[in-house]
Amino acid sequence: MLRAKLVLLAAEGHSNQEIARRLGCHVDTVRVWRGRFARDGRVVTLEDRPRSGRPPRVSPVTRCKLIKLACDKPARRPAEPFDVDICDVGDAPAS
Repeated sequence: MLRAKLVLLAAEGHSNQEIARRLGCHVDTVRVWRGRFARDGRVVTLEDRPRSGRPPRVSPVTRCKLIKLACDKPARRPAEPFDVDICDVGDAPAS
């Protein structure tokens, strides 16, 4: 979301410093992503690049559920958000 907002603010003509201030990030972050998008111009440019290292320990579905849970207002949070024991997620391979 940050990268998309950054590009939209840049398209509106805001400076790197103003975008960084508005989004609460470092001006270097703005410079990097603004430059990447300017060179390529495609939305896919804003996605994460593949990384080396150990594969994720949390499945994409569980990750989305955790993000949703974290972003929900407390009144909307169910007592039992989903049937995954977060302590056991580390041992499960991502699928």
